[in-house]
Amino acid sequence: MPWLTVGLIGSSIAFTAIGWVTSVYGLAVAVIMGGILFGLCHPDMAARAGRLSSEHTGFIVSLFVTAGRLGFALGPLIAIFIAETIGMEHLWVFILVAVLAMAGVKLGMPAPPQRKKKGEKALEREGLVVSLKHVRGPILLLFGIAAVRGTTLANLGGFLPAIFVDKGLGLWRGGMANTVIFFSGAIGVMLGGIMGDRYGKPKVITIGVGCALAGMVAFQLSSLEWAYISLAIIGAGVFVPMGVSVALAQEYLPEHRGFASSLILGSGWIFAGLTAIPLSLLGERIGMLNAFWTLPVVLLVGFVLALSLQRRNPEPESKA
Repeated sequence: MPWLTVGLIGSSIAFTAIGWVTSVYGLAVAVIMGGILFGLCHPDMAARAGRLSSEHTGFIVSLFVTAGRLGFALGPLIAIFIAETIGMEHLWVFILVAVLAMAGVKLGMPAPPQRKKKGEKALEREGLVVSLKHVRGPILLLFGIAAVRGTTLANLGGFLPAIFVDKGLGLWRGGMANTVIFFSGAIGVMLGGIMGDRYGKPKVITIGVGCALAGMVAFQLSSLEWAYISLAIIGAGVFVPMGVSVALAQEYLPEHRGFASSLILGSGWIFAGLTAIPLSLLGERIGMLNAFWTLPVVLLVGFVLALSLQRRNPEPESKA
């Protein structure tokens, strides 16, 4: 299946439908379908990126992730501009961006591997099970760290704009909060890729989670007027491990790069997405800013997991 094409075009159509969908049920369907289609892009694209270099996988995959973070950083501001100038119903212009992206991939990226025959697929599944048993310890730690990162990002990205609006600071400043997180995250991803190839990926993952933890505590202790500084630290810290985590998982599972990518980029978000429900319920009782004190606790768990990964798992030799 052309997952990349289906995912890019399909998610752009589904997500921009929120501009003209008239019912809450239609909105729910559009968001769910957009999320599913959006997720289809990542394993395919990350696997392609990971195949481009055997010596600098951390940097290459981080470069791929950086582009996504820049999109997340600019997207809220572009969407707000469109909604306030020509109306939300014109958000469909984002579909053109997806079409251009697909053209760029077709022209500039290597073609995906040939489709495997039925017998080869069965052997591949058996090989995946054997490989997972061999590296289940570090893979589970990487999954846990991905879940911690996803929990932090899902709740910050989802609730920050509403918090800024509720505090009378306006939608633009709320959108800018997300932009700061993802723009600094783009820088963090690149730094993580460069440092990961040089100093070791587990060590860089630990440093990133530690920075995010410090930034989250600073955010909780400062006023919203100064929040952009701590949000920049959180964004950089949370995203420093992202590219190197994917590259590290691909090194542990070199014959199953697509699965390794999906495990880090997607599976952790299954857990993370569910955390928004209890956090929002807690926020209704004690206020969202008070409820956000759960996020430093989550990041502390991630920091412990990263330390464990660093202690028990030296950098694996790349088999790519």
